[in-house]
Amino acid sequence: MVVREAVFVDEQKVALENEFDEEDPRCWHWVLYAPGESESEGMQPVGTIRLVPFPQQGEEPRAGGVYFGGELVNLEELGGPTTTTTDHQDEEPHLTLGRLAVLPAYRGRGFARLLISAALEFAQEHPTLFNVSQPSRDLTWKGLVCCHAQVGAMEMWARNGFQVDESLGRWWEEGMEHVGMYKRCEIAR
Repeated sequence: MVVREAVFVDEQKVALENEFDEEDPRCWHWVLYAPGESESEGMQPVGTIRLVPFPQQGEEPRAGGVYFGGELVNLEELGGPTTTTTDHQDEEPHLTLGRLAVLPAYRGRGFARLLISAALEFAQEHPTLFNVSQPSRDLTWKGLVCCHAQVGAMEMWARNGFQVDESLGRWWEEGMEHVGMYKRCEIAR
């Protein structure tokens, strides 16, 4: 969690109480270690990512929404609550990759790609871990993975096979503009 705090709280100015949420205890987390700046430091955590299982807490972000601490703060501006949704959560179970962070001194070395690959490989090799038992619906995970990408990181996610879902629009989380991106993974059966 030291990497997330350094990147999201210290660098991107996300409030500490908003960085860690109710999803964290039920997620899978990966931490990437690399040699420290001096030999005496040994291996140091330099990157991290989490995989959120289905169903995710809360609702999918709304286009134009402004969120702080996971709460929509401009509901009136958006015309109030809605009962319709075009999100993938209602269509098909999906996993969500998030909280991808690499310390500034270690960026540009392919570490984000390594973290994304590790999480996706785990999901692909263990697909039944993500199936939800609900007799009225088929909630078998079929390989759909989402990320809520900061607009500045869209190209990096695209290089890893994710595509923007334009139907979701754009929204703001903790002061940063985001888009929904999806990727379909091949899974072991």
